[in-house]
Amino acid sequence: MAELNPHRRTARAFAFASYGLAALVLIAGAFFSLIAATMDISQLKLEGVTNQRMVAMLVSMFLIVSLMIVLLGWRAHSLFGQRWRKDKLAAKSAVGCLRVGSLGCGLWALPSTVSVLITGTMLSNSEPAGLIDILVGTSGFIFATCLMLSIAWFISANYARLNSEERKRAYHAYQSAIQPYLTHLVEPEARTFVQEQTMEILEKLDTSLKTTLLVFLGHSGLLSGDSRLALQGADFRRVDLSSISLPGADLHEIDLERAVLRSTNLFKANLQKTRLKNADLSSANLQEADLREADLTGAVLEDTNFTDANLTGANLSPGQLVGPA
Repeated sequence: MAELNPHRRTARAFAFASYGLAALVLIAGAFFSLIAATMDISQLKLEGVTNQRMVAMLVSMFLIVSLMIVLLGWRAHSLFGQRWRKDKLAAKSAVGCLRVGSLGCGLWALPSTVSVLITGTMLSNSEPAGLIDILVGTSGFIFATCLMLSIAWFISANYARLNSEERKRAYHAYQSAIQPYLTHLVEPEARTFVQEQTMEILEKLDTSLKTTLLVFLGHSGLLSGDSRLALQGADFRRVDLSSISLPGADLHEIDLERAVLRSTNLFKANLQKTRLKNADLSSANLQEADLREADLTGAVLEDTNFTDANLTGANLSPGQLVGPA
């Protein structure tokens, strides 16, 4: 079961402070840019530097710093500021910091390189900059960016994702958590809890467990009637619901791309605007189903029963309808 996040307020405050700090940096940037536009640039004794170029360098620098601060606050809020506590926070935080750092490094390389090319001198010691110096500096930025991205990828692939056992434990914990509420779904608090827990667990499941979840929701009466859950936008790609009976199920606007629905009973199901692209619906029962504006592009519809189904605006070609319809 997803746990309530005890750090939500702190994360939101940190994000708000970050956005405020970024705004202050932008104001400071505007102030220093104004000074650079009006000062006597000859005092700096840098060849090739004009007021306009100095303003451009300052603006780019302050914009990059502001962007980094905003991204740091956004990342902190996305990980720690949600209602439910996320898994693998340490690994995900490391990945987020590395990716933000790599972006900052890449962006910083651009104005730095342009500045050296314009002035012909090294910014650190004002010494003349040759082609080798520029190549070495640029390659250093590229190496640092690639290194951070590589480490972020390694951590993400090996430590930031749940393994199969952790996914199974999370799913069983979800079932145990919502079971007491299934008989009280007429109460708004109970329905809200089950809805939030279901959308939360979806992010943690692989295709096999998503299939199990959808079957569980159907058998628990959570896909039809007054107790149905709102699953719009849910990702159920590639699930295998072969020969499963889900009459009257409300599956509108969910993603069932490449799903296997062979011989599935979807009698009077609501599939309005559902993404069924390349799904296998052969021999499925879609009698009286609502398929308005559904995406059936490339779907296998051999012997599919479309008797009295509403296909208004559905995306399919006449050649897809093979056999009785």
